[in-house]
Amino acid sequence: MYSPYLRYFGDHVGRLLNGVADSFWRTYTGVEIDIVEERAGGLYAYECKWGKPRARVPESFLAAYPGASFEVVTRESYRAYVGV
Repeated sequence: MYSPYLRYFGDHVGRLLNGVADSFWRTYTGVEIDIVEERAGGLYAYECKWGKPRARVPESFLAAYPGASFEVVTRESYRAYVGV
């Protein structure tokens, strides 16, 4: 089911104006990360979970981008991410 708060994550315009390039990441086998941002020389990965936040950083993502950070965004924490 589509989470109401995910509409905030689809709004690329405001984030691009702030110098943030965002995308998603997915392998051919279906492993995915909902949002990947590149800003200030760093890579920041976010997994969005509306229900129980049982997300782990995919091993294949860590292998490809060892210096990247990973965070789970939940219905309780999304406001801090979107700046509300």
